[in-house]
Amino acid sequence: MKKFKKLKNKIQGLSFKLDKNTTKLSDLDELDSVIENFKKQTDSKYKVDVDIDILEGSVEVKRIRKPYLKLVK
Repeated sequence: MKKFKKLKNKIQGLSFKLDKNTTKLSDLDELDSVIENFKKQTDSKYKVDVDIDILEGSVEVKRIRKPYLKLVK
């Protein structure tokens, strides 16, 4: 279980390719739950970026490191 936790923290992104026949609402709800679980497992040092390409039918979910410093005006 400890090794799985370390591996889970090293995953930087997920990529999905959807069929052209994916029109069921249940399929899209399942995809939404996978994205939400990825967000919940992401550390506070990262933000989650979701890119959806409708023409190719692909979804990419990435962890992006937040900047260390914030500039104040």
